[in-house]
Amino acid sequence: MKFPVRALALVGVLVTATVLAACSSSSSPTPSSTRVEISATEFMFDPDPIVVPANKVVEIVLANGGVVEHDLTIDSLGFALKVAIGETKTGQIGPLEPGTYEVYCAVVGHKEAGMTTTLTVQ
Repeated sequence: MKFPVRALALVGVLVTATVLAACSSSSSPTPSSTRVEISATEFMFDPDPIVVPANKVVEIVLANGGVVEHDLTIDSLGFALKVAIGETKTGQIGPLEPGTYEVYCAVVGHKEAGMTTTLTVQ
């Protein structure tokens, strides 16, 4: 059986496009999620407060710009994200109901030193 060259080229293009689409990844959040980038340093979070939309999954990107280990803990949501010096980690929570949630660093002494903020979901 003989196939036209154009048909074979079209099949090759379609297979390549399918493989590339399956292998590609995107760092942008889906429409039902939102991304918030937070910096942790001694002894604060930025932004302060953290504000996100309601009823969406929240992707939290925590970057440690400090000289000691930090974390971001939200007890009422059962969420904690620990990040070593100079590293960045990502975690997800939600979808979240509207409200205000206490956020703090659970490393010993950090909360007491004022490393707290709020997560406002609106």
